Amino acid sequence: MRPYLAVLKDSFREALASRVLWILIILTTLLLLLAAPVGIREQKVAQPPTPGTESDESSPTGKTEIVATYLVWDIFDPIPMSRAQATPVIKALLAGIIDFFVGTLGVFAAILVTASIIPHTFEAGAIDLLLSKPVSRSLLYLTKFFGGCAFIALNAGYFICGMWLIAGSRFDIWSGKLLLCIPVFLFLFSIYYCVSALAGVLWKNAVVSIVVTILFWALCFVVGATKNVTEQVWLNPQRLVKLVPAGDTLLGVTDLGQVRQWRPEASTWEDAFSAEGQVHAGPAFMLPQPPIGLVYDARNDRILAMQAAASGGGFGLFGPTATLLQGTRANGWKREKGPAPPTGVLTLLASAEGDVVAVTKAAVFRLVRSNADNDVAEKREKFVRSGPETALKLDSTAAFAMNPATGAIAIFNRGVVTVLELNSAEKYVLRVAKEVASAKAATAAVVAFGGNTVLVALADGQVLILDAADLSEKENVRPAGDGAPRFAAASPTGRWLSVLFHKHVLWLYDTQKGKAGGLSLTGQGDISAADFDSSDCLLATDRGTRVTRYQLDPFQVEDRRAPTLSGLQMVYHYVIVPIYTVFPKPGELGNVVSYLLTDQDSLPMGPNQQDLAQRRLKVDIAGPIWSSLVFLTVILSLSCVYVWRSDF
Repeated sequence: MRPYLAVLKDSFREALASRVLWILIILTTLLLLLAAPVGIREQKVAQPPTPGTESDESSPTGKTEIVATYLVWDIFDPIPMSRAQATPVIKALLAGIIDFFVGTLGVFAAILVTASIIPHTFEAGAIDLLLSKPVSRSLLYLTKFFGGCAFIALNAGYFICGMWLIAGSRFDIWSGKLLLCIPVFLFLFSIYYCVSALAGVLWKNAVVSIVVTILFWALCFVVGATKNVTEQVWLNPQRLVKLVPAGDTLLGVTDLGQVRQWRPEASTWEDAFSAEGQVHAGPAFMLPQPPIGLVYDARNDRILAMQAAASGGGFGLFGPTATLLQGTRANGWKREKGPAPPTGVLTLLASAEGDVVAVTKAAVFRLVRSNADNDVAEKREKFVRSGPETALKLDSTAAFAMNPATGAIAIFNRGVVTVLELNSAEKYVLRVAKEVASAKAATAAVVAFGGNTVLVALADGQVLILDAADLSEKENVRPAGDGAPRFAAASPTGRWLSVLFHKHVLWLYDTQKGKAGGLSLTGQGDISAADFDSSDCLLATDRGTRVTRYQLDPFQVEDRRAPTLSGLQMVYHYVIVPIYTVFPKPGELGNVVSYLLTDQDSLPMGPNQQDLAQRRLKVDIAGPIWSSLVFLTVILSLSCVYVWRSDF
C-alpha cells in the first residue's frame, strides 16, 4: 500500500508545483475578491404622502423590495420582491457561475495540465523504475489516474469554498449543498480524464490525449444536442398536454396551442378548432400562447376557450381584449367568435351538465342564454355576474377547479382555499374559506374538486387532500418528491382525482378508499396529458400522442388510440433515444449542480414562473450520473486490462 500512497503524494506535489495551478489560484482569488462586495439590501416600499398634507416624509407600506449593492453603491434600481423571493434567483445565478468557471474553464485547464501525466508515467525509462518494485500495474495506473484528479480537486475546492463564504456572508445563503458541488465537478473531470488516460497509455503522447478528449467531448455534445433539438423543436411542441372528451369525440391540445381531433377511421390526429384558412406551421421557436380553459359544453355540443390578443400580456393575464372562441360539432369544430367575456378572466370552467362559467379576480360569471327581444325568437348569450356578494379579491396566481357533478368551484389563492357553491337562485355563494397551514408560503398550485374532496397540489410537490365541507386536511403526501405539478383533474363521479407532474408522472387518488390508486400505468415518466371521460375511465397520453383508456375498478386497459409513428418519431424512439441512454452525459452534470442549489428538477420555459401549466424543461438528474458512472467504470477497466497485458 505504501508505494501507491507515495505515487499519490507525488501527484499532489506535481499539482502544487504546477505554474498553471498557481496562475489559476491567483486568478480565482482576484475573481473572488471582485465578487465579495456584491450583496443585496431589503427595504420597505415607501408610500408617497397624501396630497395636501404638510409632511414631506413618506411612510413605509407592507411591501418590500431589494436593492443590489456593491460595497456602498446601489447597482440597479429597486426590484419589487422580498429577500425570500430573491433567494431562488440568486441560487440559480450561483449555480450558473460555478458551472461555467469550474465545469467549463476549470475542467478544460485541468485536461491540458494533466494530459501528460499518464504518457510520461508509462514511457520507457520512467515505468521501468516503478515496475522494479512489487506493485500491480493496474493499481499503479489507477493511482496515477486518481492522482491526476488532484489538480481539479484543488481548483474546484478553492473556488467553491470561496463562493460558499460569499453566498453565506453577503446573501445569508449558507447552503451545505454548495460544497457537494466539489465531488460533482471532480466526477465530471474524471469522465474526460479517463478518456485522456486511455489515449495516453495507447499512444503515449500528451497531444494525442488532448485531441482524443476533445473529440470525445464533441461526440457527447452532438449526441445530446441531437436529442434535445429533436425534442424541443419538433416533438415536444406537438405533444398533447390536455385532453378534452367531447361526447364520443376526443380532442387534444398541444404545447403549440393547436387543438386536434382523433379520427379513428384514419388512426390519426387532425387539426380542429382553427379559423377558416388558418394553416399551422411546422416547428416553432416562438410558441404562441395556448387557449386557456378549453372546455366542452355538453348542453350545446360545443367547445369554448379564451384567447388573449397578441398584446394581452402573457399566458393567464387577459385584459379587455380577450376573446371567447367557440366551435360546434355541427360545423366541424370550426373556430368562431363567441359572446363578449367579462374583463380580466382568469379561467373558464364547465360542469358535466354544460354550465359554463368565467372567473375573474372579483367574481364568477355564468354564460346564460336569454331572449334578445320579446317579439324575436332569436336568443343570445351573455355572461352574467353570478356572485359571490363579497368580492373574491384574487390575483393572477389563483388556481381553480369545478366539481363536474355539482358545479361548485374550489379556488386556491396565496395559501387560502375557498369553496363556492350554487344556491337555489343559481348564484354562487361562499360555502367555506380557510387558510391551509401546509400551504401558507405557497404562491402556485393546481386544484381538483370531486365529490366531497378538494385536492391541492403545491409547486413544491406537496399534495393536500382536503375535506370539502370544512377544508380540514385529511392527507399530505409527496408522490413525486419535490417535483412540481402541472395539471390536476377529477372524474365525473368524484371518486378519482389525478395529478400530473412536470416530470411526466401521473398520480391517482381513490377518494372512496381514501388512499393512492397504486395502479400500473403505461408510460410513467413520459405521460404528458390526462383526464377522465363521462364513464369515469382514465385517459392518459404517453409518447406524445398515444392515448390509453383505462377502466380503474377493476383495473384494465379498455382501448388505445395510437397513431402511426412518423419517420422522425421512429428515428427518435429507436435510434436517438437508445444511443443517448447508453452514452455518457458529462455535459449534463451541470444540471446536478443546479438541482443541488435550487431543488428544481424542471425549468420554466416562459416568463411567468408562477404558472404551473406552462411548459417546463424536464431535467434528468439520475440519468447522467448513472450512464457516466458506467462509462467511467468500463473505460478504467479497459485501461487496466491493457496496462496489465502490455509489455512496457
